[in-house]
Amino acid sequence: MEVTEFSYLYHSIETYKGEYLYQDVLIPWIPKATQIVSMLQVYGQLDAMKWYKEEKEKDLWGLYALSRISDLLLLSFQVPNGDQVIKEIRRITGLELRRPMIQLADYEQFFSALGMQCIPPTKYHPFFHEIVEVEQTEDPWEPITLVETQWPGFMLHHMLFSRAGVKVRGGTNAIRKDIAERSTLYFAFVRSNRLTSDLSHGWGHNSQWRTPFRRDYEDNIAFYYILAHEGGTYCCTSSLREKPEFA
Repeated sequence: MEVTEFSYLYHSIETYKGEYLYQDVLIPWIPKATQIVSMLQVYGQLDAMKWYKEEKEKDLWGLYALSRISDLLLLSFQVPNGDQVIKEIRRITGLELRRPMIQLADYEQFFSALGMQCIPPTKYHPFFHEIVEVEQTEDPWEPITLVETQWPGFMLHHMLFSRAGVKVRGGTNAIRKDIAERSTLYFAFVRSNRLTSDLSHGWGHNSQWRTPFRRDYEDNIAFYYILAHEGGTYCCTSSLREKPEFA
């Protein structure tokens, strides 16, 4: 079973014109997708953080393609941010933004069926949460707190697959509404509410699928951010859970 087959599912979603995407496209794919993800479960182990030569290019391409499927489905839960942003998104990704595509419960059920673990409700942390909306408070010193989860995030055991989209509140000394809501989001293929910067952007139709998945991990002690560099070298930075949590 080729992990790169996820690119076919992506194109099936992108080109679907009906009203029942979950029933017509996603449900029939679940058995095959579950089988593919079962081969990728090893990347959710903490030992996988140390894999440099052991990892397989096609595995990371498959995880990336699956993350792009998630990004495409998440457009269902985002409000487009003006014609200029939509025009720029179309130029970068080639996508025609269409809503709605899928229900929130169906999105969660699909990735849970593949063996992903839904990130439980918790206080705000940038490892687990992507800020979608900010309620700016009058007190500039009010810390960031989680108000609402707008879409779920998922873990593959200890590896972060996708962050939950959230609404937060806080003062200007903790978070700036204009920056948090509208700044470019890195390591994401597409959002309809803000610009993104993805390693696949700018590559051709086939080459873009040879993009490795960005792998980050967590355990009871710390959060680990794995950065791949040209030439196959890696570095890992970590943030202890006991440290203060900032945006």
